[in-house]
Amino acid sequence: MRHLSRFLYTLFFAWAASFAHAQNNCYDANAISFVYDDGWQTGDPAGFGFGSWTLARSGLAGHALGTSTLNGNGDSNGDGDIDTDGRAWRMSATNGGAAQAWLNFSFPLTVGLPFSLKMDNNSLGNGAS
Repeated sequence: MRHLSRFLYTLFFAWAASFAHAQNNCYDANAISFVYDDGWQTGDPAGFGFGSWTLARSGLAGHALGTSTLNGNGDSNGDGDIDTDGRAWRMSATNGGAAQAWLNFSFPLTVGLPFSLKMDNNSLGNGAS
């Protein structure tokens, strides 16, 4: 009985440690995942640690996949801009339109957990935000 309870305790501890580890790591989400091969739309999963995308637009606006190296003044230093293997998410709007994208975390972020985001903001017209 002693060996069985030691085994169960060890098994539970290993499970709890891996669960705690998984709860503190959001892995990379990027536009090269195979789920975006048919485009970027509401319901697309973003990977472990994230929920699914919710996309909305109004007026002249949209969501797509493409390269950020053609955005604005291009990729003058040749570093690939914010692309991952030549692909990035893209949102655009004009003439008062709006494009929005939401992506929830699957669990709350803890204090001290790093979070980063790359963004290439081409240009904003007068009165745009």
